Amino acid sequence: MVSRFFPVLSLAVCLIPAFLLAQPVRSLSGAESKLGALYAGYAYDAYNAGEKSDASRLASAALVFDPGNRDALAVSALLTADEGELESALRLFERAAAAYVSDQAALVDIEQLRRRMADTALRLGFPERSYLYLLPLTEGERITPETGALFVKILSLLGKENESVDVARELASRNPSSSLAVKVYLQVDAGYLPPFLIRPPDKQKAVQQLSAYDKDVYQLLYVRLRNQDLKHEIAQSYKERFGEDLFWYLTEGIGNVLDQQERASLIGRALAAHAPGSRETIHFFRSLFIDETDIKAYDAWFASFSGLLISDLNGDGYSESSERYKDGILTEYRLDQDQNGRYEYRVDFEDGRPSSIQSDTWKLTYADYPYIDQAELSDDTGTVTYMLYPYSMIHRFEYLPRLTDSLIDREPVVHIIFPVEERISARSLSEKRYVKENRETITMNRPFAGGVEYHITSPREGDVREQRRSDGAFIIRERDPDDDGIFEVKERYLDNTLIELTFDENGDGHPEYMESHGEQTVYLWDLNDDGLYDCREYIDESGRSVREVSTKLDGVFDFRLNEEVEGT
Repeated sequence: MVSRFFPVLSLAVCLIPAFLLAQPVRSLSGAESKLGALYAGYAYDAYNAGEKSDASRLASAALVFDPGNRDALAVSALLTADEGELESALRLFERAAAAYVSDQAALVDIEQLRRRMADTALRLGFPERSYLYLLPLTEGERITPETGALFVKILSLLGKENESVDVARELASRNPSSSLAVKVYLQVDAGYLPPFLIRPPDKQKAVQQLSAYDKDVYQLLYVRLRNQDLKHEIAQSYKERFGEDLFWYLTEGIGNVLDQQERASLIGRALAAHAPGSRETIHFFRSLFIDETDIKAYDAWFASFSGLLISDLNGDGYSESSERYKDGILTEYRLDQDQNGRYEYRVDFEDGRPSSIQSDTWKLTYADYPYIDQAELSDDTGTVTYMLYPYSMIHRFEYLPRLTDSLIDREPVVHIIFPVEERISARSLSEKRYVKENRETITMNRPFAGGVEYHITSPREGDVREQRRSDGAFIIRERDPDDDGIFEVKERYLDNTLIELTFDENGDGHPEYMESHGEQTVYLWDLNDDGLYDCREYIDESGRSVREVSTKLDGVFDFRLNEEVEGT
């Protein structure tokens, strides 16, 4: 479908003089300012219509004519935030806010702009900046419920609990019919109830006053109230407005059923029909029960839960994590720590144990958790795969989520952090105890006291056998470069440093060549394959190359030739 903004966009492109695209910012003419405002208006309309691609291009066109146009900057900031590019969005929000003039009308309301700017800063982990962004909106006579709700959350995050309660109380008193304002106060002040519910003149009138509120307020008030008759009236009103959902079934729906088995069956059927989608909801509904038998029935149903759970710990509408379960077993976990809509990490599971973890730039695969057997690094040039020696690299999670976390804990669980980036790099994976590959294969032959033996097939080195300590350091390394079944090259190591290398071409146990790397490096040759070395070469203390020969080939070096080493 052709966008209704397409003709305008085409016109915008045609009207932009080529020299403007290349020139620095300069004094604007009246025409340029008007053109900037015109395309900013089109961009705003496109954004509100959901035509985000057109809105982006129109806002860019507006900024070509007027780089400081506040509406174009505001639309660009909103679009950038929607895309999850939070750092860039925050910079644009700040530029847009700085361009606002109090006595001039703007397409994007300054309150909406500052609220989104504060929310963006909060998602980036800057509650102090969020506080400063919203503060100008809270100093007047009125504070809107939307702004007040965000401000209360920021105050709580900053540890200003008393101030957050005061703001919430004022918000609810000034907006008694606002569902959001009342909900905010209910959440921060455990003792609060709306005045008309404390000593109502009659239950029917009190319930009628609830009609302005959404289901969250109904649920919170139902839990707070101790007057059973009033609770029943609220529940009936709730049912009329919102239907027989899980909340109703777990409260009034089973309220008069005395038989424990029947109650357990009703709880299970209610959960099957209306399974909660978040950990916070699971925890809230569990708190509805008083009887231990009901709690056990509720918990038992989740032992075989299948589905997706999300978690929004700070209640800002952006989930920090999602967990997928099958028959009560975790199969996938995703984490979005900065809540920008893009998951930083994904963990897959097999039989409840991690099988892989990945980010945008790397992926680790587990052979047997917590042991990594493969690592992939990706960048703009492509992906490189590293096969790791089995059981040579360990990565454990600090914490793994369990389905029962929200059932047994008083507060929703704070989820796992994955501190792996500092260990996953081309440099670390290219160290000797890892093999960079898209071709080589590694298998574990056998463990032995203090280490493991590996068999490697490599097109570069042929067959390789390695004995390594449990910490990955080499002990012995043997190679068969010509693939004839004889491991001609043998290397011995001490503390991962080569101390001896031998070459035995026919595999008879009598190396034809040896290097000894101790305090002094010595090269030796066995010329007649009798197990006795007949020639050796080394550098003496004066820096001269020394060659000694056994003239009788009996291992006794009776002839010496000294040569000056180049550079001495």
